[in-house]
Amino acid sequence: MAFKDLAEVLDDTLRIPLNGKEYVIHGVTAESGLWFQAIVEAGKAQADAQRKAKETGTDAPEEIELPADVERVLEAGRNRDLQREALGDALDELISDGVSQVRINHLAQTVVLWTVAGRDQAEEYFNSGGKAVPPNRAARRTATRTRTGAASTKTGSRTTTSTPKGTAKGARGKTS
Repeated sequence: MAFKDLAEVLDDTLRIPLNGKEYVIHGVTAESGLWFQAIVEAGKAQADAQRKAKETGTDAPEEIELPADVERVLEAGRNRDLQREALGDALDELISDGVSQVRINHLAQTVVLWTVAGRDQAEEYFNSGGKAVPPNRAARRTATRTRTGAASTKTGSRTTTSTPKGTAKGARGKTS
């Protein structure tokens, strides 16, 4: 048995229905996928720090430490446009069709989730209107530890908690 051409066995497009029209969104580049992963990792670290502070009755830290590789990817992506990278040419089509910014945000976040967590979670998120419950905390922690391994050690550099949010939010607002 030989490997088939991957294009024959893997569909890397999402077909999203909206207002009776189907928008085709193609899979992002590996570079964009790494950026999306870094944004998600930074968000998880920030959420974990806030959760821990709440559980211990302390103030959330002003800065969180991130693995060096995550910091590098976030810094390199500082001026990138999340919606443009997530939606590609479909963004121009959505804008010309007069789709609301709220719906464009939802579509972009769906693509980020598809890229980072897979089609099933993206569908759950999309179909819930953005209200999908993330997997339980223990499963997320195990997946993070397994995936990052030694790279999860803290580095000497620090990233403020507003940097990851600012990166994602700032990129989201650039639509033209």
